[in-house]
Amino acid sequence: MKSEDRRPEERPIEGWVEFRVTDQQNQAIRRRFHAVDRQLRRRGVRYTFGKNMDDPEWSLVQIHPGASGLDPRAVLDRLLGRAT
Repeated sequence: MKSEDRRPEERPIEGWVEFRVTDQQNQAIRRRFHAVDRQLRRRGVRYTFGKNMDDPEWSLVQIHPGASGLDPRAVLDRLLGRAT
């Protein structure tokens, strides 16, 4: 029986865009995360969250638009609850 590979999916650098957001924006994104996530993931969008270690007052959001045809900024706007 072949065991399941549980290593994290490697993501290519190409196509990922990083945005610096305030902690308040980061909280807004996390509140909307589950509502928007399913719609975006079906379209190939991927994103990650992290803390900016160089400037702890900011957070980082990395977005890859996949095959969705969306601009990474449009994805960020959706995550922030802004109309696009």
